[in-house]
Amino acid sequence: MATMIPGGSNTHKPTTAEEERINMEKAVRKVLSDIANDKNRSNTQGWPEMAKTLRDVDEEKIKDTKEDIDTLLVFVSVHHEFCRCCDLK
Repeated sequence: MATMIPGGSNTHKPTTAEEERINMEKAVRKVLSDIANDKNRSNTQGWPEMAKTLRDVDEEKIKDTKEDIDTLLVFVSVHHEFCRCCDLK
């Protein structure tokens, strides 16, 4: 989510993952638009394209989620070890 300062300038720079997600969303919207606007195609011709695009989006989300979980597990492990070493409970 972008952070706005009172002057109105945007201070948030999208990360690579955010840019990829935005590009995927644009691709999905383009495929949907192309399917909706092409009156000569039957309804079944666009589904393979849609399935591939949605699979790509899902795989990207899964990859991001796995990375987030890995990061949390590392943090929890380090915190646990710190507390154990200091005998905190």
